[in-house]
Amino acid sequence: PTKPYLRNIKGGWRIQNVLTAYNKFLVKRSLSKGVDIFHPTYFDTYYLDSLGKTKFVLTIYDMIHEKKIQAIHQNQATAQLIADKKKLALVASKIIAISESTKKDIIDLYGIDSDKIEVIYLSGSLQQDHAFQPDKNLPKKYILFVGNRRGYKNFNFFAKSIASLLTADKNLHLICAGG
Repeated sequence: PTKPYLRNIKGGWRIQNVLTAYNKFLVKRSLSKGVDIFHPTYFDTYYLDSLGKTKFVLTIYDMIHEKKIQAIHQNQATAQLIADKKKLALVASKIIAISESTKKDIIDLYGIDSDKIEVIYLSGSLQQDHAFQPDKNLPKKYILFVGNRRGYKNFNFFAKSIASLLTADKNLHLICAGG
């Protein structure tokens, strides 16, 4: 889809295509000149033939497409994403997984040696935002659900699972954020 900042410009999708192609050209040119480590941000494979001896690090956040989405949404885009992700994982010098669970899934689903995968947990900023003021209307006791409440984040299962807790304790609330 066209990026939001280009939607209101006539031919914005053409501009986006040109910018994407130019970005890919610059990445491949940089790789051909030689860099020490390359860490892409998504599962695109256009640069593989330009890596040479460059060390390549891949971050995998989850295996949701392989475990759930593929079964729900049988389409070419999902199949291509899964194929590209596996191809990159197999050729990567090192893989960063964001949890032990993701690491286990990578090993189980792709057959990759555990020594190739490092778990590095996600973190937020360690700097305190002094301007932030928490919502004073939050209940004292609550369960927080962060994420999309459509199918693949399993919200319905979560809600059913905590229903008895919420019924038993009238002071306990469910707060949802994100999605």
